[in-house]
Amino acid sequence: MTDAEDARERDVDQLLFEPNASINGPIDEKAVTSFLDQIAAVRAGDQDLVLELNTVGGDADAARRIALEIRLFSERAGRAAHCVGKSYVYSAGVTILGVRYTEPVPDGGCVPPVATVGRGDPHELRLAGAHPSDVAVPATASPSSKQ
Repeated sequence: MTDAEDARERDVDQLLFEPNASINGPIDEKAVTSFLDQIAAVRAGDQDLVLELNTVGGDADAARRIALEIRLFSERAGRAAHCVGKSYVYSAGVTILGVRYTEPVPDGGCVPPVATVGRGDPHELRLAGAHPSDVAVPATASPSSKQ
């Protein structure tokens, strides 16, 4: 196995088995408080945010707060944020899953790295939104320039 393949395997393992934040249950004020504690610990370190999310949903305002904190983490810490929904993500959880999890790409846009595991190949990791139409418009571009 090459060094690049080893690194990719470690990245997949972290996404699947080593989240540094998790929400497992309803989205409510307790989930917000717990998540704020978890993201503070991640921010204090040097890792990317890897959130494991399993929820039947809950309070939409609580979900928006969590989504905001994820976006601010990515923007202010300069590190990637990933969200893995392993079994079920409903209702308010989709608000969290729908955050533009972004990593810079050479053209100045962003690609959301929301991971899904390939069904046929357990080593296949697909990134949702990799289609060019899902690339965010760079801040300096006008909305009409998106292709």
